[in-house]
Amino acid sequence: ALIGGFIWGIPTVFVVTLNGIFMGISVGEGLKFFDLVTVIVFVVPHNIFEIPAFLICSAEGLRIAKLEFNYLLGNSTQFIGRKEIKEISTIALLFIITIICAAVIEYYFVIGLI
Repeated sequence: ALIGGFIWGIPTVFVVTLNGIFMGISVGEGLKFFDLVTVIVFVVPHNIFEIPAFLICSAEGLRIAKLEFNYLLGNSTQFIGRKEIKEISTIALLFIITIICAAVIEYYFVIGLI
């Protein structure tokens, strides 16, 4: 989602949409076999970290696309400056950390329920 910003944000929007579709399908299919509380117990612990991290990373990807458009349209003299590189790096690192947290929670908590 973050890298998609370098290609005018198109991959970012595609990945966010696809993630929402897969989440909806997963919850819908889960409700065919389990009650709502069970589905929530399986989905929420992992997604408490994953969804906010994913959305923040996607927003940053779209910001990169905006910076790219501003540069291409001549509204900016440079594509990305030091400040933006530092911000992008920080968000990428936080994204990796939160996804690892989500994976650990999924492995030790959610899979432990099965």
